[in-house]
Amino acid sequence: MAVLDIEYLNKIITRFRGFSKPNDTQKLIILLGEKTNRDSEDNKKLMVLIRAEKSSDQLAKARKAANEIIHTEKAAKEKLETRKKIIWGSVLIGVAKNDARIAHTLIKLYESDFMSVSDKQVVKAEYEAAKQQVASNNV
Repeated sequence: MAVLDIEYLNKIITRFRGFSKPNDTQKLIILLGEKTNRDSEDNKKLMVLIRAEKSSDQLAKARKAANEIIHTEKAAKEKLETRKKIIWGSVLIGVAKNDARIAHTLIKLYESDFMSVSDKQVVKAEYEAAKQQVASNNV
């Protein structure tokens, strides 16, 4: 006679009872698990169902771990891209303070439709500084 993992059985029965719509397999596990006078045939069925449920749990854990790895890699890539943009933006702003051509380019970008009105509000100080740089070089 096969030995049932009673602790795991009780755990999944409790979990499945909490489901609003358990599937047929889960209903059968609950039914067989709560049966007080199980025969050897019931125990065999329950063993197969428990083994399948354990495999399902392992698969869910593996998928979760894989998704965490993917998410971590994606977040690192996005962080690197953001850092690159910040660095290039800082370099352009720094160079625009001394180079009228770059300052003029920043002015063109600001006055074009490349950025939203809210973004323009954020960089307005740099736009004004670039305008002053261009104006001081034209004098």
